[in-house]
Amino acid sequence: MYRPFSFTWKTRDASMLFLHRWRRDRAAATFGISTCAGADKRLTTNAYCWKHHKGFREIRRRSCPMAPLCFGPPGFRLCSAVRILFVRFVMTAIAYLAGPDVFLPDAAAHAARKVEICRRSGLRGLPPLNGDVATAAKHLEVWQTIYEKDLAMMERCDIIIANLTPFASTSADAGTLIEVGWFLGKGKPIFGYSNSPESFESRMRRQLGTGHAELGIEGFHLPDNLMIVGAVQSGGYPIFVPSDGKARGLEALDVFEACVEAAGRAAQKC
Repeated sequence: MYRPFSFTWKTRDASMLFLHRWRRDRAAATFGISTCAGADKRLTTNAYCWKHHKGFREIRRRSCPMAPLCFGPPGFRLCSAVRILFVRFVMTAIAYLAGPDVFLPDAAAHAARKVEICRRSGLRGLPPLNGDVATAAKHLEVWQTIYEKDLAMMERCDIIIANLTPFASTSADAGTLIEVGWFLGKGKPIFGYSNSPESFESRMRRQLGTGHAELGIEGFHLPDNLMIVGAVQSGGYPIFVPSDGKARGLEALDVFEACVEAAGRAAQKC
């Protein structure tokens, strides 16, 4: 039975409760659905918490493996069709598009293609382009401005989709790996892909050659260093690699598209 809206200022999170109820009532009116009378009470328990006051995108359910992406607001029981409409209406998860793609000669156009692929899967892609950084830098050096800008962008994002294609070495781009570690530390979901089907072990053996045969090499046949693979798999998905066993260039987007589709499905299941 739908309980009419009422003002309650007895809890510390009264303003949060007000915003939650307003969004709930708006969605109910839009889709002609009813909400659970116990939702407000559950919102004030440890089962849910608010962060950054950004709406349902920031409601985190601790029981959910994709905690930062809790798309189901408390108290709703929706069929799948209405659920999809509700997600599109209320919020869109923001994906930080990490990778050395920023060094491509057509980086802006390439980033636009990635953003469009994310949009088709219900995500908002946010690429860390740095075209305007030089003019924005004032008191800091340009590199410091880029660093602080990227950190601010990552704070805004819910997930990371990282291009882990080997870049200038046998492993992924070093800056991208710092960003992956940042998301791991924040407990935010990590998704990654590589356009190289070759294992990390094989690349390492080829680089070291016979002159360093005495050095130990990870023999797990993983797409990259085990710590990178473990960080990505913490989100429930492996590093996506070409299914046909053929290497692609850094700018290829078919493997990225498969990774984005998986991220979109994972978000809808949460």
